[in-house]
Amino acid sequence: MGLKPNEFWELQPKDIIIMNEGIEDERLYNETLHLQSLRLLRYGAYISYIAIPTKKGFKKDSIAKFYPLPFDPKVKEYSKEEITVFFDTKEPIITNGKLRGYKDKNGKTELLN
Repeated sequence: MGLKPNEFWELQPKDIIIMNEGIEDERLYNETLHLQSLRLLRYGAYISYIAIPTKKGFKKDSIAKFYPLPFDPKVKEYSKEEITVFFDTKEPIITNGKLRGYKDKNGKTELLN
């Protein structure tokens, strides 16, 4: 907290708690600024990355896979067995070339938004 020993001993416990909360708020604020700066830098780098053409067209990696940050949502990776079991029990509903939902073997449908 940057206090001298005699200043520390003159403080009441509530004053120390308030000073500690202020230091913690400042730390969280600085951490948030750092993460926002990383997010903006990642966005600029990602735009430059996907704009470079390749022999097969343009790169289509997601920004979270390009450079993951701590606040990105976690995407679950499925194994081949899990995918096989899923599509053995459900049939995709596709209209106009877009996935609209899934239909169970029992006839129950799950529509996507």
